Amino acid sequence: MRIFFLLVVFAVMFETSISTGSDVKIWFGQPDGSPLIFKVDSRESAPIWVQTNPDVYVAALHIPLSSSDKYISKRLGGDLFKPFVNDNPPEGFDKGWDCAYITKAVPHRDKQGYTSQGILGFSDLGRGPNIPLHCEKQCLIAELYVQTAADDSLKGHTYDVFIEGFDNPSKGISLSDTLGVRTFRYEVYFSRVHFLYPGDINNDFKIDSSDHESLKLYLDGKMEIPWPTQRGDCNDDNKIDEQDLQYLEKYLDEIGETTR
Repeated sequence: MRIFFLLVVFAVMFETSISTGSDVKIWFGQPDGSPLIFKVDSRESAPIWVQTNPDVYVAALHIPLSSSDKYISKRLGGDLFKPFVNDNPPEGFDKGWDCAYITKAVPHRDKQGYTSQGILGFSDLGRGPNIPLHCEKQCLIAELYVQTAADDSLKGHTYDVFIEGFDNPSKGISLSDTLGVRTFRYEVYFSRVHFLYPGDINNDFKIDSSDHESLKLYLDGKMEIPWPTQRGDCNDDNKIDEQDLQYLEKYLDEIGETTR
């Protein structure tokens, strides 16, 4: 009976900890591991998610992300969310960290052809107390904005675009408590990026009459669109309907069939 009890205790301890080897998990992209869907020559966002162990309270951090210049032409800053900014903090706390911002985009020191940009933050620098970063479930803490390359050859393909960043003044990823006494271990994960090919409904790397027929069948409920389904949004209005069919028909009439 005692052995069974100990096994249950160990099972519970394992379940409540995100990892036996890390204190914090960081995801650049989708926490479920699915690719980000980007368009070429477009402003897109790369979300940053974190999850902490129950005993982890991060009060100082640097989280840079590097992206390949082949796929990302510009880094466009970003937005910060809780706990860095908080319009409704608990009584006695400030509205966000004393210092938290998106770092300047700089070339990756150790990886040619990559540029880094990320988050730098310090919870308390002498003003009122602030809530540290602590979330035992995955939470979205920031979004970094990028401009994708104007390269049509990327359409329809999936690439490894991101790696761990490295820039000044804090070099790579670092996470610590309020006093900087405890440095937290981390695991980091990166979503791949799929570059959308709108209008290529049947995923054969060309736009022709067969795509028009496939989209018609989809709208009639007679077939599914291959992943990612956004390829059916031909007129870029974030929905797939008869207007997309009309747009594709007009495209084929005016431009003709195209092969990438």
